[in-house]
Amino acid sequence: MTQNIPERENLPTVASGKILYHYSYDIGGELNTEGLTEILSDIGKVKTISKRFASTFSPRFFELGFEPIEVKLGDISVNYRGSLLKLGIFCEVAAIGVLCIRLELPIENVKLEDLINLGDLVEDKILFNGKSTFIKDIAKDFKDKIFEKLSKNITFYYKPPEEPDTYIFFVVNNIVPEILPLDFFKNEPKLVTAIIRGEKNYKDLSPEEVAEATKLWISYSQSDLAVIDWYSTLVSSNDGELNEDIVRVVELARMQLLELMTYDRILDKMIDDTYLAIRPYLSPKSLTALSWLGGESKKLSSTLYTLTEMRMDITGLVEDVLNATKVTGDWYLAKVYRFASERFRLKDWHDSVGRKLRELEEVYTIATDRAMGYRQSMFEFLIVLLIALEIIIMLVTLTKG
Repeated sequence: MTQNIPERENLPTVASGKILYHYSYDIGGELNTEGLTEILSDIGKVKTISKRFASTFSPRFFELGFEPIEVKLGDISVNYRGSLLKLGIFCEVAAIGVLCIRLELPIENVKLEDLINLGDLVEDKILFNGKSTFIKDIAKDFKDKIFEKLSKNITFYYKPPEEPDTYIFFVVNNIVPEILPLDFFKNEPKLVTAIIRGEKNYKDLSPEEVAEATKLWISYSQSDLAVIDWYSTLVSSNDGELNEDIVRVVELARMQLLELMTYDRILDKMIDDTYLAIRPYLSPKSLTALSWLGGESKKLSSTLYTLTEMRMDITGLVEDVLNATKVTGDWYLAKVYRFASERFRLKDWHDSVGRKLRELEEVYTIATDRAMGYRQSMFEFLIVLLIALEIIIMLVTLTKG
């Protein structure tokens, strides 16, 4: 593989491991999982992922609020910078409304520095079936085929974002010459930063940048390590099961980020559309009996009904996403999840969604008050009309007398 980074002597080599390129798509609603396994079995080998992870170091558990379904779609070969790479293609479906296409690259006897170049695979062009393309386009093709099969199982459909959330996991099982992951991290913090941030000229990195990139790291012992950053995570341990559990937990936090960002966007549009819908009814001229008789009240009632449905649906979706984890105890995987949540700023996104839900509630209150105003205006009109009719009848009676 072509090297674009400075060569260094005596750097360790990854004896075995893998790089996971994740492309996560919001599917535009929640997923009804009934019959889903049978649907997906037509396109590959289906595996239901246990939603409960036993802690390796403590008799506690980390539990998902749903059971993801994984499908092995096959293998492809691509040419990248003159090297032939074989990628396993997997699909993961989560009931909270996320479809993840995972491209898995096994690595053996690869210099740690080469991980920087392999991380560029998400941005550089490759040759696939004789054509120049990007792996995100390959991922999209697989996503589109699977989405067709899932479309009937989607509830509360909304227009999803077109671009996927892209994330990379560098999973290192063994390093030679043998060195403990924690020792390597302490000895080569700049190289670790280079791997998770794709910085080729990492020797020039400032201490502040290194500290920021690597501040959210966790290690239970010297033989394991996880460094969580915004674009990628480095996981190193000779315990393959632990590595998989850490990847799963960080992946979950990333799915929650995708959904919260999507709901934030949806709420922005809902608020704008609702303001536009009720604006004609906010002027004093609109609050008349004649406008009520002209059907304005019916239009406003329809707007209120739609708004009520949207509020209920989006609130339910947000709750499902936030309830996707059930943490028991303060142990290793729970800490991994907290670190991932901090790095991805899940609390900030949750707060933003909460503020917009409250704003939507205020808009709903305004619309409700206006509807009540229409009714009051109509009642006043009817009272005046009845009084006028009574006066007319009395005058007609007096005239005849």
